Amino acid sequence: EKKQEEEQQKLEEKEEQNRKDDKDKKEAQERKEEQQEKKWPPKRINCQMVMRGNKLLLFGGVLEAAEREITLSDMWEIDVNKMDEWKCLREMDISTQEWIAESSDDDDDDDD
Repeated sequence: EKKQEEEQQKLEEKEEQNRKDDKDKKEAQERKEEQQEKKWPPKRINCQMVMRGNKLLLFGGVLEAAEREITLSDMWEIDVNKMDEWKCLREMDISTQEWIAESSDDDDDDDD
């Protein structure tokens, strides 16, 4: 009987985790769809911008995600006369970026 209770508890925990995972996936999909509807580039710092005629071009930059900084290589364009919608000229899949953490030894070299 005790084994059955433990198995039941494990099953319930697994089901709860699956519900949480499904909820997280749904929220991520909704954010992605919302961004696609709005056609806005992701927030960033240190990007390059240039005017070409009545078009403002935005390229690259750095996206801060928690403790990570992700270098972007996407390009966006907006008509400054209309200011209605950003157009993605070059897409970038952030999930393909590889995170390489700095070692603490690198910071010590600056103090010498």
